[in-house]
Amino acid sequence: MASPPVQNPSSEYPNTNQPGDEEVHFWPTDSPEEQQNLSELLQSDFGSLGVLGVNMNGPRVVCTGCGKLSGFDDVVSTALKTGAHTVTYMVDAIRSGRFLPSNQHENVYCYKCGEAWPKRWGWPRYGGWLVRGPDLGSDLPLAE
Repeated sequence: MASPPVQNPSSEYPNTNQPGDEEVHFWPTDSPEEQQNLSELLQSDFGSLGVLGVNMNGPRVVCTGCGKLSGFDDVVSTALKTGAHTVTYMVDAIRSGRFLPSNQHENVYCYKCGEAWPKRWGWPRYGGWLVRGPDLGSDLPLAE
């Protein structure tokens, strides 16, 4: 099986011909720990949702509180804890690919220790936030 992409191919040249160009960073959701965290948070098997990762407007950072690498699990847990979104809303948005507004909370907090992220990353203004592929663990090869 091929490895997941390091960056979303559609954002290899970020926001070409778009006003206010910004960097787009692909954050994979393929680590077993993050898959488990997301499955618990969303009360469903996250791997079955066919998500390879998310596009964010900044690079992943290491939590200063516990050393965890920032991820989509931090975003999801913050949205749930602050009441910005419900589990049902987020699962439906992931299944449909519908845009999730990311400006409904001031900070994002580490899923593991609760430390605030040092920077406020969110979805890119242009292009998609969700990167899809075959269900993780399936026999379908990823597109090269």
